[in-house]
Amino acid sequence: MEFFKDTSVKYLLGHYESLIRDAINRFSSDNIHIRIWKKDHTVWFDGDFKGKEKEIIERLGWLDLPIRMQSEYHTLTSASDEAKTHFKRCVLLGMGGSSLAPFVFSKIFGKADAYPRLTVLDSTHPLSIESILQEHDLRDTLFIVSSKSGGTIETISLFDLFYYKLSELMNNPHRNFWIITDRGSKLEPLAQERGIENIFYAPEDVGGRYSVFSFFGMLPGAVMGLDFQRALSRAIDMMNRCSGEVSFAQNPGLILGTVLGALSLRERDKLILSGSPEIFPITAWLEQLIAESTGKDQKGILPVPEKKLISFNTGDDQVIVYFRVRGSSDPLPEEHLQNLSKSGHPVIIIQLEDIYDIFSEFYRWEMATAMAGAVLGINPFDQPNVELAKKRTSEIISAWGRKEPFYVEPPIIMEDGISLYGLSGEFKMGSLSHAVESFLAQAGSGDYISIMAYLPINDRIDQLIEDLRIVVRERTGIVTTASYGPRYLHSTGQLHKGDGGKGLFVVITHKGDRDIPIPERSYGFQTLIMAQAMGDYLALKERGRRVIRIDMPSEFEDGMNRLINCIKNIEG
Repeated sequence: MEFFKDTSVKYLLGHYESLIRDAINRFSSDNIHIRIWKKDHTVWFDGDFKGKEKEIIERLGWLDLPIRMQSEYHTLTSASDEAKTHFKRCVLLGMGGSSLAPFVFSKIFGKADAYPRLTVLDSTHPLSIESILQEHDLRDTLFIVSSKSGGTIETISLFDLFYYKLSELMNNPHRNFWIITDRGSKLEPLAQERGIENIFYAPEDVGGRYSVFSFFGMLPGAVMGLDFQRALSRAIDMMNRCSGEVSFAQNPGLILGTVLGALSLRERDKLILSGSPEIFPITAWLEQLIAESTGKDQKGILPVPEKKLISFNTGDDQVIVYFRVRGSSDPLPEEHLQNLSKSGHPVIIIQLEDIYDIFSEFYRWEMATAMAGAVLGINPFDQPNVELAKKRTSEIISAWGRKEPFYVEPPIIMEDGISLYGLSGEFKMGSLSHAVESFLAQAGSGDYISIMAYLPINDRIDQLIEDLRIVVRERTGIVTTASYGPRYLHSTGQLHKGDGGKGLFVVITHKGDRDIPIPERSYGFQTLIMAQAMGDYLALKERGRRVIRIDMPSEFEDGMNRLINCIKNIEG
């Protein structure tokens, strides 16, 4: 779009350009760029507000958050100095909006000299937790407990565990814990009871997935040695370019959001996210922001991270976004992106000068996601379907805690230690291969397949899950995503249950033989993660979604390899 003057982004929209021009003109005439900054809730609900006015207005604090956060310069500097002086590593305990920005920082920026190494623990799998317990001396570890509400079961359970472990090693365990939360949250009195002095309060008018420029993002960044002043400067520059004083047609965030929303309404609702390897991890944050914000009211934009765009077979339901950083070690040829556009696929190329430009992108995409919600006619600041899986998980844990039987359907296939649950009706059941083939054969045009693995998080499992995702995609020709549980419950889990029912879901569990007790609870982390997997499985079935569960043997890596080979050997 030549009329949009922005050297950092290139839109190759082909025959959709006239559609986007019309949409831009319409929203410009409606003064959307001005109304957003005035916190006008009618941008998202015009007429029937459904009681959302207050909820929307109280979630727009992210608009000027980069500027507000500059006033915390001394707090962040002091925290950074203290962490560097007293700790060798930092472990962040959080989920979803409280953890994904720091996770991206840790992957893109790595470890800075003399600063603690940042690790994000957003898993309840006993083996993931055990790796933290065994890697280093806990006495040299700073734990940042990060939760907006203070009631997130994963975060609180991990907080209880590590506080208990440190209590066995030292007389003053509270010195190894910092807290990030809202004022008045459930976490605040617990932290005070344990004598924790470093409590950092996030602004209450900012939702979790829009909180990258609050303490939820900037404090872990400062601890790991991130130049937070430089980061905020990039964000403020983008914020100014997205302000209400800039015309709609020159507003980089609103233009992007209009493109995404308008194309989604034309059935281009799969957003393929790729980029230079140096910045590809940003797609993990984008996945939550986009999916949880837009996946509701039977609508949704599905973000699909794809590392190897060069080998990806595109379809008619997709939009391609490629992030290019100058000087990349593995740049994608411009010719390939141009050819995708010539083939009829909308392509968006975003140019970053260096890795600190991700902070410009954080803001651009926050504004774009809010705008996409306006185009789709939904509230991008709530998550109405997230609670269902939590409720089912709680019911399962309560039943198991009372030693009451909780009905678990029998497996329909048991083969080589792998059990498959969930298929019913007239499907081929002769073998695991037949059953999986029958399930995947349900996928049609416009659908997607999602693999949700309740497995430990490490590089080996990353590769196995990616191998499984690719083989499923290649055998079906259907867009396929993959994620860890319970991480996805706080991100794409909203879209899974809130969109138009386009997904097929494969929940992967395994019979772990190692458990870690949770202090002052009647169950351990193995029970918790299994209940979370079962809870979401039941929630998906309750929502009428197509879902199976595949339970792996204790040697789950071997089981994953057998499943991959099983799908490779499907005929057709």
